[in-house]
Amino acid sequence: MRVSSPSALVDGVRGAAPSGGAVIETLRVSAGSRPNAVAGAIAALLRQAGAVEVQAIGPHAVNQAVKALAVARSYLEQDHLDLTTAPSFVKLELHSEERTAVRFDVVAVPREPPSEAEVTVDDPSVV
Repeated sequence: MRVSSPSALVDGVRGAAPSGGAVIETLRVSAGSRPNAVAGAIAALLRQAGAVEVQAIGPHAVNQAVKALAVARSYLEQDHLDLTTAPSFVKLELHSEERTAVRFDVVAVPREPPSEAEVTVDDPSVV
């Protein structure tokens, strides 16, 4: 996993600003990235900035990114946050070569705390 600087070029445009005006951080996920570590970074950036961009090139890297997004949702539960994502394709230039990456634009959204009726108890002896 690599965190790109906010001034990194994406589609020929410098980091896009969300409605708050801050630059969105970009996480680059590789096939060797650990999903739990990436999930922690995603959750931290969503708590801090409310948005993050995740990029992956190749099927194994995309797989690791998707797993990280799923794990990040569980990391955000205690903060009553969830995430939404919009996947898209982006062309990147790496080592003078054009590559197509999958980009996930990820945004934090509030999660309603569970109502008492939705709370489940794991211990069957508790009534």
